[in-house]
Amino acid sequence: MGGASSVEAAKPGSQQPGATIVISNDYGGSVRKRKAEIQKINRLGQTVEIRGSVCMSSCTMFLGANSVCVTPETSFAFHGPYRFFSKLTPLEFDQWSKVIAHHYPSFLRSWYMQTGRYRSGNPARVKGSELIRHGVAQCP
Repeated sequence: MGGASSVEAAKPGSQQPGATIVISNDYGGSVRKRKAEIQKINRLGQTVEIRGSVCMSSCTMFLGANSVCVTPETSFAFHGPYRFFSKLTPLEFDQWSKVIAHHYPSFLRSWYMQTGRYRSGNPARVKGSELIRHGVAQCP
């Protein structure tokens, strides 16, 4: 995986096939929207580079891109799904947990379903270096 120069790097949402999308200091957002964004990235054959200090919440779903790398210093924050103004039912919590976990490598998926999804006010933090030790590609 080659590193993206400032000329080659594209912003998230780019329609350019084969582009390198650089994610930096992303604090998360809608799981539904993130899932659609990752599907588009994969369909366009884009590469995702997760850089910066933090990748929180739904940002961690970028680990499910077909071509992704991370930097050792990036801190990934994991927690369970929730809705802002009303509580998820147990069935919704389970369904959305599975959507999120589907975007993780198998070692992370198991941990998330057993432990990580039950974190709410205090997300579990994992350094990029730990993900790299478990086989996630390191960005150049």
